[in-house]
Amino acid sequence: MPLGHLCWHCGRLTEGRHDCDCPGATAAAIERQRRQQLDDRRRHLNQTRAGRNTSHWRKLSNARKALDGFRCTLCQRHVSELPSNETLTVHLLDYMNGDHRAATIDDCRTLCSSCHGVRDGGKKKRQW
Repeated sequence: MPLGHLCWHCGRLTEGRHDCDCPGATAAAIERQRRQQLDDRRRHLNQTRAGRNTSHWRKLSNARKALDGFRCTLCQRHVSELPSNETLTVHLLDYMNGDHRAATIDDCRTLCSSCHGVRDGGKKKRQW
């Protein structure tokens, strides 16, 4: 286990994993925080536009998971069999073009996060 690390900005040895208090490190930390806030805001807006933050989608998602027996419809793993870094998600079928507000229970499928990533991996990102 390392005792510390060198600051990328001033070259000083620092304790633990935190940046030192030099001006370069402080500015970099502020910029990382600003970028994270912008990214969080962008993600929230995209989810809102697509209808993923609605009570309709939350209810539909929970109903679909229950209908599929809390199993991924591709790999058939039950939620209790998933590793701690995976979860069950609900995938909206392609013909819905991302319109979560108009979705019905027949327009979606339960997938684990691994299978969902594989399923959506080849898609071109939508421009909202």
